[in-house]
Amino acid sequence: MGAPMARRIQAGGYKLTVCDKNEAVLTRFAQLGARVTSNAAECASSEVVIILVATGHQLREVVLGPGGLQSGLADGSPPVIAVMSTVSIATILEIQDSVSQSGIRVIDAPISGGVVGAENGTLTVMMGGETADIEFVRPVFMRLGGQLFHCGRAGSAQLMKIINNIICIANIFISGEAYRLALEHGLTLAQTARVLDVSTGRNFVSADRAGVSSLYAAITPDRARFDSLMSILRKDAGLASGLASSTDGAYPTIQGFTSLLDSLGDETFENWRRLSEARDVS
Repeated sequence: MGAPMARRIQAGGYKLTVCDKNEAVLTRFAQLGARVTSNAAECASSEVVIILVATGHQLREVVLGPGGLQSGLADGSPPVIAVMSTVSIATILEIQDSVSQSGIRVIDAPISGGVVGAENGTLTVMMGGETADIEFVRPVFMRLGGQLFHCGRAGSAQLMKIINNIICIANIFISGEAYRLALEHGLTLAQTARVLDVSTGRNFVSADRAGVSSLYAAITPDRARFDSLMSILRKDAGLASGLASSTDGAYPTIQGFTSLLDSLGDETFENWRRLSEARDVS
């Protein structure tokens, strides 16, 4: 999602620096006129630094590790860091506390909408942090999507995203099997989605009846991409499970679904590929 988001920001007229470990990515952005680097410290002179990584460990390395953002600070105004990854609330607060003395301001701003939303500029951005910092970054976020929500203090946006994600993940998996079942018994994807979207089975997968196939195609172009996505989904479900374990109340569905994800693989990939290859009729 990072690449299309970066392209949209650059198209908005912003002076862009792209930091990545993938040389092919850097080459493509250099050709587009962006400044590129593989060293996060070189981004510390920017006014806004958007971080989009997969895990909390990677986030710590980017900000606090050797060659990280904090090590690149010089005279001038420290940047606002916008963490657009989905990580634990504790990690956001840890980062905020670690950089507070250096003047770096931290907001968490996880996103929803997937690769298609990133490309089309229709992401939802959930934001947590000081109002002044969020307003400073808001024009950049508006290049990424029109649905922007200030959820509260730093960490609150991660809470909102984790809650959203466990519902989203459940929808992706149960919808994948339900649509495959519909296909095998003679219904089309569009026909099924049309009925679901005005019935009690309505969810984000049914909202675009022409896009069911393309949605599953986008997340299963090959087995490597599928496996990478599965690791992220398991991480996100684990964050929800961790929240459930730390509060009062019983959450057997969340805990059970998190455990179920560990056993899913070949069959799910086959189902999603079948949907991605469906030649549907509206």
